Amino acid sequence: MKTAHHSLILSLAICLVYVWLKLPFLSPYSLQLFAVVVLLYFVIKKIHKATIKQLLPAQASIEMAVITVAFLLLIGATGNIRSVLFALSFVHLFLLALKTDLVTACIITIEIVLFHFALTPQASLAELSFLASLPVVMVFFLFAKQQYFKAFAQQQQLASQQAQLAQSQLIDQKLERFMHGLLEEKLAKLHRLSFFPIQNQRQMQAEMEEIAAITDELITQTQVEKQQLADAVGADVDTITIDSTYELFASGDGETNTTHQTDALSPEETQPDQSTPNEAQQSDQSELPNQPEQPASNHDTIAS
Repeated sequence: MKTAHHSLILSLAICLVYVWLKLPFLSPYSLQLFAVVVLLYFVIKKIHKATIKQLLPAQASIEMAVITVAFLLLIGATGNIRSVLFALSFVHLFLLALKTDLVTACIITIEIVLFHFALTPQASLAELSFLASLPVVMVFFLFAKQQYFKAFAQQQQLASQQAQLAQSQLIDQKLERFMHGLLEEKLAKLHRLSFFPIQNQRQMQAEMEEIAAITDELITQTQVEKQQLADAVGADVDTITIDSTYELFASGDGETNTTHQTDALSPEETQPDQSTPNEAQQSDQSELPNQPEQPASNHDTIAS
């Protein structure tokens, strides 16, 4: 519901309660109307199939207007400012701050103060201080709400970045395993060819060019994957690295970080890799498309 519409509905609810309490032939039935309003609130919750944990009004909904009518009827019918139930006004303000936006909460708080003052215009100084406390408490509630949602957003961002860190570490580990297996085989081959460098000069040059091409392609692919991870959390590529992210979360709770990181990994991914370099190369090559074909073995070309 839009802010203007919600503010208008709540204002009409306050005016309705004021008129009801001011009319002599309706005010004696205020507690009966309060019971009807409370019953109506639970009927609305039943229609929306709310659970016990969802008894509070929904955000910016008609339910807040029903709750407002109930609170004002109960307090106004039992003595208004002089009522022993006037402390329920602070509960009402808490729900108002929690379930409405800033503008609506401020407007309705002022209207509630005017509502109570209009019902008891000859209030004493002590009673007027009770009314003056309502806006002060509302400001405190709104500040606490803002701080809570800010901390919650930071916690969600932290959890998201930790998940992205775990994925980035997997990419680095995959690249490390593949390069280790590839370079081990290629260097061994270049070592054999180096015994007769003149005869095998062209093939040695081809092997080195192939290593350079594969390395460039792997680095490019890794940068693209990390850029996609960075875009997912609105960060730069440089922040999705092991060192910088560790510095970012170093002041946090280590146990919490470990929990998030373990949740981000599947059981198979969290197990240590026990494969040999050649096995790691064969498994990773299937995940890296468009790799250049490796030249055939040159055992027959090596001079005896």
